[in-house]
Amino acid sequence: MLGLLAAGFLLWPFFRKEHGSDEGVLQASDEAKRLYREYMRDLERDRDAGVLGEAEFAELEADAARKLMAEAGSEKSVSGTRILARWPIFAAAGLLVVVAVLLYRDLGAADGVALQKLFVESQSQPHSTVREQEITRRLHALVARNPEDTSSRYALAQRLMVSADISGAIAQYREILKIHPQESGVRAELAQALFFKHGKSITPEVKQLVDQVLTEDAVNTTALGLAGVAAFEEKRFADARDHWSRALTHMPAGSQGALALQAGVAQARLALGEVAEDQTGAVDADASVAQQPGDTAAQPTDKAASSIRIAVSLAGSASLDPATPVFVYARTADNPMPLAIRRLQVADLPTVVVLDESSAMMPGRSLASVNSVQLVARVAVGGSPSPQKGDWQGEIAALPRASWSESVEILINQQL
Repeated sequence: MLGLLAAGFLLWPFFRKEHGSDEGVLQASDEAKRLYREYMRDLERDRDAGVLGEAEFAELEADAARKLMAEAGSEKSVSGTRILARWPIFAAAGLLVVVAVLLYRDLGAADGVALQKLFVESQSQPHSTVREQEITRRLHALVARNPEDTSSRYALAQRLMVSADISGAIAQYREILKIHPQESGVRAELAQALFFKHGKSITPEVKQLVDQVLTEDAVNTTALGLAGVAAFEEKRFADARDHWSRALTHMPAGSQGALALQAGVAQARLALGEVAEDQTGAVDADASVAQQPGDTAAQPTDKAASSIRIAVSLAGSASLDPATPVFVYARTADNPMPLAIRRLQVADLPTVVVLDESSAMMPGRSLASVNSVQLVARVAVGGSPSPQKGDWQGEIAALPRASWSESVEILINQQL
């Protein structure tokens, strides 16, 4: 549209100029005719007065006619030349629009606009596996086209974390830090991803990253959460309590993250003997530590009330490699992020899987925080944690908490 506007600015003065030139040609032609008529009247008077003879009159009349015709031909030629001269300008204007479109397709943000529309649909409409796959695919494409686009990398890293592709998320976080090493928030999320990758344990790299983040940003809740986990694992319960309490002051009251942090603080206080066990809601220490990857503390651990037994089996029509990974997870209807997830292989099926607090995927989001879930069992034919075309899947669309005490069954029999 802007290209068309620019073309219009190019052509408008040209049209105005050409219009004025055409009027000038017509005026010049009329003037020549008027002079010709006056000249002929003068010749006729001289002839009638006897000043000119018939032969002289005829010769002068012919000469005047030739001059008039020559002038008219010259003006016609000039007008035609001007008409032909318009076409290069039209061509240049058209080329301007074409070049603008091609440059925008190559350098512009058309893909980003389309991706933003998909994000809006994802947030406002029911979950769609196809749409989520398309968002991830487009993010990969944007990053491949523009490696310096850290915004797309960050969005991709978060989606990979949600889809359990932790190694992929770690790679994206590392690339962002190469470009913007001062981003302490990204460094904290990298530490969180590494925490998950290494079995929810504090490795030397995780500890180093956490220390760096807290040096730069003492109130980063993700780093404070991990620092609390490290302190709890080392039985420095007072430090764990302090880290989680400080993080709690920066979390929205009543949020899932705040509830998780409160549970972690309660567990630390229990370990310190500051409160009796019955006052903490019998928080389980192992689950508390396992659930604390960053911006929250531990989850409350009523394991019996927050666990689901799922009998998973594969339809006989699906002939698959025994080593093909199988993901069994629970999520809410309005969010594709797993609340709890287990990874198996086709060779393990049929089997019974238990989803509970120890299988939580992300901080502040566990089975203890919701009252209804969707259950999905998916055979990842291509090996990707994200749903892909060709995967096999079975699901339970809604399972209220009241039914969690009963074992449920999922038959994997639908191909995506």
